[in-house]
Amino acid sequence: MPQKGFREYKQPLTGFESHISGMEVFRNKMFQHEVARHQKRLATMKPVIDMKPPKSCQMKHMLLNRKKKEMEFERYSAIEKENYRLLDRMSKIMVRSAADSVFGVHSSAACPALDGDRARMRRAKQVFEENQVL
Repeated sequence: MPQKGFREYKQPLTGFESHISGMEVFRNKMFQHEVARHQKRLATMKPVIDMKPPKSCQMKHMLLNRKKKEMEFERYSAIEKENYRLLDRMSKIMVRSAADSVFGVHSSAACPALDGDRARMRRAKQVFEENQVL
């Protein structure tokens, strides 16, 4: 029986053939039978959507993406480290008294770090005087 979809090689006709062999009749009949079966299947075919999960989901080594998990862990570790650093800085700012500033620790209550309005006025006056000199 020939394979489906394949035809066996036939020698070219020479013109001296007197009859068709029984095997050739059988092959032609089987071929026509396969063609008819194929056409019947095409006519009765219905559209189908495959809702099954892919076969790769059943493979144990494919269930867990190790590289993705590793990258997530590194990312979350970096975020957590940054959060602790920010929390430490914020707690230091909150603990620091009003006399502590970016200029350092001040003992005098009249320092520019404690009074922003007076400091700004002094700075504006200083800039104005410098501009007058020019």
